[in-house]
Amino acid sequence: MSGALAVYLPQALLLGWLLRQLSGRRPAWLFGLLLAAVPISGLPLAAHLRGLLGDPSATTLQLLLLALFSHSPASFARSWRAPLLIGLAGLSFYALALGGAPLLGIADPYRLGYQPQLLVAALTVPVLYLWWRGQPLWLGLFTVDLLVFAADWHSSPNFWDLLIDPPLVIACLVLAWRNRPRRARPYEA
Repeated sequence: MSGALAVYLPQALLLGWLLRQLSGRRPAWLFGLLLAAVPISGLPLAAHLRGLLGDPSATTLQLLLLALFSHSPASFARSWRAPLLIGLAGLSFYALALGGAPLLGIADPYRLGYQPQLLVAALTVPVLYLWWRGQPLWLGLFTVDLLVFAADWHSSPNFWDLLIDPPLVIACLVLAWRNRPRRARPYEA
């Protein structure tokens, strides 16, 4: 049972976060964790979510744990820029990985994830920029991603799968929309 718990806990966290976002109430986390254990066709709901979404990235798990303990990054909780950047980068990545740019001559970026040395080298510039801008949260997320990959604690041999996943991209786009700046309506007399 403890093995099943470890396998399905990420989906339970994702379900708990989603229910909290929809309800706006903190106890929704606990309800989500309990709901993930409800059997459907002989398997817990979390197993069905895992079959549909796959394993969440290490980045997603870190952000879920931060949200669970009410330490969501301000750039996600109130700002639209960081979620939009991650969401659009993810959309671009998946479009390219699915063959969305054959006219541009761009190769599949997903293949780079099987050679993480090249990918880590390419990510050095953005990481140095984050360091220069004093962004310890993002540096910490990336560091944990590297440690998870080095320790071989993830189910995928591709480094991209540790950094980003479709639920993270979707959540970032939703957060960017939710946190977007709204123009003040002129006062109507």
